[in-house]
Amino acid sequence: MRLCSDYNASPAKEQNAEGFLRYMKKRAKLLEPHERYVTLMMDEIHIQQYFEYKGGSLTGTASNSSEAAKTAHVFMTQCLLSSHKDVAHILPVFSIDASQLHEVLRKVILGLEEAGLTVVAVVTDNNSVNRKVMAMFSKARTVDIVYPHPADSSRPLFYVVDSVHLLKCIRNNWLNQKNPGTCIFYPQFNSTSSPVPVHGASFKTLRDLHTSEQNSLSKFIYGLTYKALHPSNLERQNVKLALKVMSPFVAEALRTLGAELNLLYATETAAFVELIHKWWRVVNVKTPSKGRRLNDSMQEPVRGMADMQIEFLSDFVDWLDTWKNVQMDTGRLTSETHSALRLTSYCLIEVSRYCLEELHFEYVLLGKFQTDSLEDRFGRYRRLSGSNYHVSVQQIFESETKLRLQDSLVFPDMQELCKPCRTTLDAAKLVEDHGIKITADDIKRKEPNMPAITYIAGFCAHAALKKLPCESCALNLTTEERELQLDRNILIENLSRGALKFPQPVVVNAVLHTQLVLEKLSEKENATWFHAAGNQRELLLCLSKHFLSDNEDLDVCFKGHHPDTVLHNVLHAAANTLLKNYVNVRTDNLRAKKVEEQQRKLRTLK
Repeated sequence: MRLCSDYNASPAKEQNAEGFLRYMKKRAKLLEPHERYVTLMMDEIHIQQYFEYKGGSLTGTASNSSEAAKTAHVFMTQCLLSSHKDVAHILPVFSIDASQLHEVLRKVILGLEEAGLTVVAVVTDNNSVNRKVMAMFSKARTVDIVYPHPADSSRPLFYVVDSVHLLKCIRNNWLNQKNPGTCIFYPQFNSTSSPVPVHGASFKTLRDLHTSEQNSLSKFIYGLTYKALHPSNLERQNVKLALKVMSPFVAEALRTLGAELNLLYATETAAFVELIHKWWRVVNVKTPSKGRRLNDSMQEPVRGMADMQIEFLSDFVDWLDTWKNVQMDTGRLTSETHSALRLTSYCLIEVSRYCLEELHFEYVLLGKFQTDSLEDRFGRYRRLSGSNYHVSVQQIFESETKLRLQDSLVFPDMQELCKPCRTTLDAAKLVEDHGIKITADDIKRKEPNMPAITYIAGFCAHAALKKLPCESCALNLTTEERELQLDRNILIENLSRGALKFPQPVVVNAVLHTQLVLEKLSEKENATWFHAAGNQRELLLCLSKHFLSDNEDLDVCFKGHHPDTVLHNVLHAAANTLLKNYVNVRTDNLRAKKVEEQQRKLRTLK
């Protein structure tokens, strides 16, 4: 990670306005014209609440508060006409409402458009917050398939609910039915009868079918497993298990063995499984050659509005409308899943029309309108973090930095991005903008803490002299044990085994001011922007030097070492020590809060 930390590719450096989308703005310039048409995927990853201090920076805090982040909203682009994809922005949050997330999404879209990309659609899961976020793009605040584009109101911005998420929702809705047989009752597809016949699809039938072949080495129901039929809450997130249920092998086994085994709703269950699988085949095409490779015309790219895939999706939307009008008390999809399934199916028709007729694409790959790539990214974060499910903000930032640098190695023109980032801070302006002041009362209040501050100062003097071995500088920074017997040195005296250093007053004063500055920065009114800074250590050093400029300076070294260099080494060690302590305090408070909450729940149960 030493190599990665030196380069300007970390998402941690993009949390403030100055660095926002910096990586994407550089990367977009290297894309071919056809690669600049993208979808913007948005999803959240749950993270471990944890404060960390590493490489001079604090991580773990939410971007919109000083609390520890609980989730990270990740925004990722995916090219519609190539395999290129990139994480544009990572937003750690403790909690966020729809209006705040909408503003961030709008800002990301506008930033990507400014960088030269064309955002065709936003793809999310069916979370209610995401629906509200998208609804805010319209004056009516309604969920729709298309909205005025924030970069140009004459252009459309399509909204697609992730088809992978919807497939899992259909399976989960079916699995959650409480009626006898665990049945979903659906209208016949493409029926011309009136009224439309209603059929039943039984999940219990699938379990009975599996039981009938569980000891057989050769099975009709290839791939169907016990885990697929009895998934845990965590396993319900696995789309592969859903596809084991919505499988053509299952449909064929039901038709073949249904009558023989006297299975309830065998033919109707097979028809439902086959219909959902056909929908999946249409919406999951990600490469132009998939249909030819699998010899399946339904998995060809969409090349015209008269294609059978578009015709099927149109019929599927009509079928969903019919289903909505069927009156029943049980055995149906939830209203959220039903409306999202219709929205996505209809939107894929219209976005195909837009891409073919307005953008003049040769073909459209409907599988590009998914968040699969983003979910894969989350998996890579976890694998790069020791295969931990709950990763921290720092681990996400480090993993994304590694992945960005790995991708950048194939671009010879990305050297500009790989230059170390150097930001010049204006201490006077920061002090004025944020009202940071150190008064005599502040210094007086620290008197009880002076033994600990002096102990830290002794360590800082030792660290500075390790970087700059010089007898003259040593005399300026430290004093002999016998020369100074003050109460504030008691901690060093009691812990010393003959090697600890007693700091000069100028070193103690430097550490004291560094601590006071850090306390001012971590106050409620300053904490949010402080945590959003690219490098908290550099910020702390800058402000500490500003407040020390009016105090006594170090004596000039006889060997020519500049006092500013010596003071910088002292403050560097002080900043590292104090920031690390700050993180430990915040983390301990967080853990104590969790324990207290657990105990409160236990008391409630008693």
